[in-house]
Amino acid sequence: MTLTNKYNHTLTEKKWQDKWRETKLYHPDVSDASDKYYNLWMFPYPSAEGVHVGTIFSSTGGDVHGRFMRMQGKRVLQPMGYDSFGIHSENYALKIGEAPQVFVDRAIKNYERQFKQIGHGYDWDRAVATSEADYYKWTQWLFVQLFKAGLAYKKKAFVNWCPGCKTVLSDEQIVTPAQAGKFPPTYTSIEEVPEGTRVCERCGNIPKRRQLSQWFFRITDYADRLLGNLDKIDWTQKVKVAQKEWIGKAKGRLITFKKENGEELEVFTTRPDTLNSATFLVVADDELYNKHKQTYEKEGVATGEYAINSLNGRRLPIWKASYVAPGYGTGTVMGVPAYDERDYQFATKYHLDIVKEPLKDNGLGKEHVNYHLRDWLVSRQRYWGAPIPMIYCDVCAKKGNSYFDLQGETLQADHSDWEPAGWYPEENLPVVLPEIADYKPSGEGKGPLADHPEFYNVKCPHCGSDAIRETDVLDTFVDSSWYFLRYPSVDAVSANLMPFDKQITQDWLPVDLYFGGAEHSVLHLMYARFVTQALYDLKLGSFE
Repeated sequence: MTLTNKYNHTLTEKKWQDKWRETKLYHPDVSDASDKYYNLWMFPYPSAEGVHVGTIFSSTGGDVHGRFMRMQGKRVLQPMGYDSFGIHSENYALKIGEAPQVFVDRAIKNYERQFKQIGHGYDWDRAVATSEADYYKWTQWLFVQLFKAGLAYKKKAFVNWCPGCKTVLSDEQIVTPAQAGKFPPTYTSIEEVPEGTRVCERCGNIPKRRQLSQWFFRITDYADRLLGNLDKIDWTQKVKVAQKEWIGKAKGRLITFKKENGEELEVFTTRPDTLNSATFLVVADDELYNKHKQTYEKEGVATGEYAINSLNGRRLPIWKASYVAPGYGTGTVMGVPAYDERDYQFATKYHLDIVKEPLKDNGLGKEHVNYHLRDWLVSRQRYWGAPIPMIYCDVCAKKGNSYFDLQGETLQADHSDWEPAGWYPEENLPVVLPEIADYKPSGEGKGPLADHPEFYNVKCPHCGSDAIRETDVLDTFVDSSWYFLRYPSVDAVSANLMPFDKQITQDWLPVDLYFGGAEHSVLHLMYARFVTQALYDLKLGSFE
């Protein structure tokens, strides 16, 4: 049998795609939320010349679901956008020797052409790109809201520095080589990398610890809410377990040990019943911890000091050691080698006593809850990101009107009655990212904008004095922490001082289905939940 009529996909697909756009089939009127269905697919990073087949694969799954819901009579909102700020796009631009603005503009046009050619049912009238000023002005607005609420702050801290990406990383961006699909350049395969090694999720280099002054969001204030609300979300157990373990809520006791010189050390333990078997104390040491953070080698240094176990009077030598994280609990742990494997390895290596007494809780200490979760580090020492919308005014600082002096040091803890010298009222936004030629990161702990006085020398919006603008930019996960709020209101908020219309948001959100990868369980999915809850508390959102 001879087939005389072949299916001409080029003509037929284009014909119907044009028809869909003409009739606005995939552009629902958001003023009518009857039978609404918000079908959200994770938006892609434009980090190559074209769309990766894996991206098309996952987009197809979301599109099939959206079409099925339309067949059920639902009014489906299925938007599309681009996570175009951040290290993913910037690294590719650096690789091909092109300014990020030029590359991203070309990549987005090509991505859109390819997606339209595929014919997935996206509402292209609502497309957003996080690197466009009319989007990132609202990312900066979000920062300002969190700052005014006391949920954004700056401090000096030991941070994870990636020598490959030349910027800091949050704890959540440091993963196993298997999770990253990459390995450090000093090895030839993932299999060679020692067990326990952690790498940058983007480039595979082993992060180092450096002390820098950085911006943080107080996500730890929401640790219990983030845990409790998991019961209200219809998510897979894999994602929920990952978040629960990352938050790492641990109930225990704070126990005080008196040193022989009269000073006191406080220890957090989840096993107060092993107190009678403690034979030494370990104090966290930044230098040792930073040296062995990725190798997990247990190196120790004896301090020559002793503390007394009040339960049995035993003298406990005090050691500094690499296996205690400076930020965990009080920074001091009791060594119980008879009941703890890490303590056993350390005691064996340094010939410390191992005593196994019967387990017994004698009620010493006070109840305490500890968390593995740390505050979200949002500063980045790169170019391609939303500038952090803060300034440092020495005049306002001396008057007590600002959080910070010119060096960015915190002046006081209580700021409830102050008007910080920041970039608001919000109509001052956006702080526009300037186009510069020297956009490559230097690796010196500061971003490229720090080399541009025409950017950082400004007038204080409050007193008119000379001031300095922040030169770090925001982590790209801040951009993606709220994009789902923007989509429904793209064409409804141009005249408002809000990134989303309250009524539309109340009608169309929460999202009905999110189609995305579990690799972001403790990244995007955790951060989006935190921002949603914070906006709810600030009465800027209707759900948590």
